[in-house]
Amino acid sequence: MFSKLSTFKYSGVAFMLILTTISIQQPVTAKNCHDLEFIFARGSGSILNDQDYQAFYHAFHNVTKDLGLNTHFYELGSTNINGVQYPAVTIANPFYAIGAFVSAGQAYQYGKSVNLGVEELTTYITKTLQSCPRTQFILGGYSQGAQVISQALPKLNPRHIIYAATFGDPKLYLPEGQGLIPDACRGINLSDYRTYVPNCRTHEGILRGLKPYQPHTGWAGKLGTWCNQDDIICSSGFSADSHRAYTEDQLYTAAAKHVLPKIAQHFRLNTPTQQPTLDTAILIDSTGSMGFMIENYKNEAIRLADITLKRNGRVALLTYRDLIEGFTPKLLCDFHDCSLETFTQQLHQLTLDGGIDVEESTLSASLFALNSLKWQPGATKSLVILTDAGFHSPDRDGTTLQAVVQRSLEIDPVNFFIITNYESAAEYQPLATATGGRVFAGTNQLQLSTDYIVNRPEAKLATTEYLGLIGETLHFDASASTSGTPISKYEWDLDGDGVFETTTTEPIISKTYHQSLKAFIQVRITDQNQLQSTMSAQLTILAHPPTPATIDQVSLERTSNETANLSFITSPHTTKTLLIVNDAILGFVSNSTTLTDLDPHHSTTITLIPYTDTRGTPTQITLPTIPLVPNCGAN
Repeated sequence: MFSKLSTFKYSGVAFMLILTTISIQQPVTAKNCHDLEFIFARGSGSILNDQDYQAFYHAFHNVTKDLGLNTHFYELGSTNINGVQYPAVTIANPFYAIGAFVSAGQAYQYGKSVNLGVEELTTYITKTLQSCPRTQFILGGYSQGAQVISQALPKLNPRHIIYAATFGDPKLYLPEGQGLIPDACRGINLSDYRTYVPNCRTHEGILRGLKPYQPHTGWAGKLGTWCNQDDIICSSGFSADSHRAYTEDQLYTAAAKHVLPKIAQHFRLNTPTQQPTLDTAILIDSTGSMGFMIENYKNEAIRLADITLKRNGRVALLTYRDLIEGFTPKLLCDFHDCSLETFTQQLHQLTLDGGIDVEESTLSASLFALNSLKWQPGATKSLVILTDAGFHSPDRDGTTLQAVVQRSLEIDPVNFFIITNYESAAEYQPLATATGGRVFAGTNQLQLSTDYIVNRPEAKLATTEYLGLIGETLHFDASASTSGTPISKYEWDLDGDGVFETTTTEPIISKTYHQSLKAFIQVRITDQNQLQSTMSAQLTILAHPPTPATIDQVSLERTSNETANLSFITSPHTTKTLLIVNDAILGFVSNSTTLTDLDPHHSTTITLIPYTDTRGTPTQITLPTIPLVPNCGAN
């Protein structure tokens, strides 16, 4: 529903295609027809060709440009079709507290905007198919645009649609997210179209869900939804930043990667082999003692960066020494702007100095790297530490090894790869083991370390959080994990102690918990080349169900044709309440508010949503219309 209007900088599709011989279905022969059309619907208030459309365009263009297909991209609202043009109307920013007086005037425009988008979409596809009956479509929409896509699906024939992808849909519906302890939190009954929804409590979008969200079985495998962890619009959280982060989090790229095999299948192409999505950060020790090995380290760091970037991954460069020398960790090159040229330049400008004692501030620098970088959700993440010395534990600023490990696991996780000398290798082993990484000793293992890091498989779990009660059985599913070679085993740490106590050859496992617990569980996958990666998720086992936020004693009284007083009472632990008028999200309100600019002759539905750390049960009340009085005395 909402989108940033900041300048978009595209950093590339985060994976590589390896294509073998291509056998393409006979292309469409009609003049000006395309094999494949991409249609995108933007969010509320977004200008045409904004950052979300650009991200969608680049992601899907990059995965299809070498397939030999005739493709075309179209953004809803860019053309007036038979007098219909999607406006993507602007509505208020709902992410701050609003005053005692709230204008409801725009509440009657949002629904019209969505309906116009649905009409333009269906008209465009119908007109295209009249002259190009073999053209296929891929649909995508963000926020209000996602609602346009999902509401249009019942009007479309899935035979013409390869895939429809929604991002941050305010009408999302996932039945497995209902209840105080939802099925999704126990890993069961997940919807077919649940593609990236890490928040297991996600049930309905903020504007109530479309039921059913997948119109009928003909859409099975053709519909997928992406909803960020705390997205206020589609999840149970209330983060505005999470809703605005689909471009920054590279989720359009993830969608293109997900849809590519479906495109290949439809057009009878050999399915491309996909490499893991890579985020690789290199943290280099720049103390004086590194002079003996710095050139070897620099050369291998450049090789690692080069391979990662050629596979459309992302790299970052950081440096550190010892805090006692007054040198704090520095970010030299960030994920979003680190080209090979920039990376190489920054690396060659690095100067060596200091070295009062042997140990360095590796733990503090590692925590800095984990916190200062924007890691891509779902990517295979590596923090590569290049050093010739051990580390202070705890560090001089109090950072502990456990704090670093905990933060690594919170980022699903970041695996640590330490490249050091033989004397320091054993000291780093606990850090590498606890983060699912590895230690490489000596410069003779430099190339081995790079080959291992960039060729690892990609471990995935169905969600990033699990929740249950004592005595309940939870189910963990890693079947979405991918690898260039077959996966030979799955190892599981299901009690959060860092020990992988169970090994299976299948990607699904269950466990019954008999005591309260809050920890990170992990799965570690190993492929036939003995390459590994891990995935972590938050696990919470409760003795009693959580208490939901509620709203009671709602009163809505009209004070004039265009105004009404709204009052309500919330449960004691409710922290904020969101006001929605019809389908317009107006903001967080106090318990007594006056609504202005009401349309007396149109029905007005008020929705109040309470929040604690998660969304509570919505409450609705309708303000009756004022009947039109005929002018009986007119001549």
